[in-house]
Amino acid sequence: MPTSKTAEESPATQDMFVSGTFKYVDSRTIDAKARVSLGQELTRRLQAAGPVESFNVFMDDNGHVLLVPMQHIPVSEMWTWTGKDIRESFDRAKADVAQGRTVKVTNLDKFLDEL
Repeated sequence: MPTSKTAEESPATQDMFVSGTFKYVDSRTIDAKARVSLGQELTRRLQAAGPVESFNVFMDDNGHVLLVPMQHIPVSEMWTWTGKDIRESFDRAKADVAQGRTVKVTNLDKFLDEL
């Protein structure tokens, strides 16, 4: 069973370098309970990419706020993110794909038999 990480150890709480262009979407107000509603249009756009369960909130030295949509990982799948060996295997696989070291499989049964 994977060990849980504290907020201080979690990569989600580390500083984040942001590069890219942010587009103006809308202006929202803060209500009396210090809440900001994203509104229907932004919520629709976010949900189009997949279910959003929470946001990581970042703030730069100028007070600009960045909300990063997050999906939580079930405990039963945490081993894929916390196991060093499996993470290294994923990294090798990503490098293989990036360098074109892939094989197109047209017959899955034959491919699996030959492994």
